[in-house]
Formats: sequence, structure tokens, C-alpha cells
Amino acid sequence: MQTGASNAQLSSSVLTQDQIDTYWREGFVLARKALSNDLLDRLTKATHGLMDQAKTLTKASEDASARAAEAAGLIKQQTLALAAASDEVSIKSEGAGEKL
Repeated sequence: MQTGASNAQLSSSVLTQDQIDTYWREGFVLARKALSNDLLDRLTKATHGLMDQAKTLTKASEDASARAAEAAGLIKQQTLALAAASDEVSIKSEGAGEKL
């Protein structure tokens, strides 16, 4: 297990003291050429792949939501139709012996 001192030594071997000071002052540091171009290309491709997957999932989710909303509308229509039919039946059964 590394101690705090060895962590500080490791950090100072990767970053200059000026970069460390900038980090503590600004909350970030710009590290140019910290990653190879090959690694950046691979990370970019992986990120684009994840974004494409997210778009596909979002589209599928939107489609499912639209279908669910359509089904809910149909269920509401059927429920209202059944309620109206139920009212008609109860009205007719209550007044079945009456003449208008």
C-alpha cells in the first residue's frame, strides 16, 4: 500500500509543480499529450459507439412510450364505452315496465 508521501511523489513525477499548483488553485489542470493519438482514437470510437447505442435505446423507448400511450387511450375509450353501455342497461332495466 502506498503512503501519502509516495502518492505525492508519483503525482509530481507525472505533473509539474506548476501544474499541481494550478490544479489546487483552479480545480483542474490541462495535461497536453497525456494520451496517445491511438488511445484517443480508440476512446473516440468507443464513445461514438455508446452514443449510437444510446440513440437506438432512446428511439426504442420513445416508440414503446408512444405505443403505451396509444394503448392507454384505447383502454380509456373502451372503459368509457363500457360505462356508457352499463348506464344504458341500468336505465333500461329500471324503467323496463314503464311506458314513455
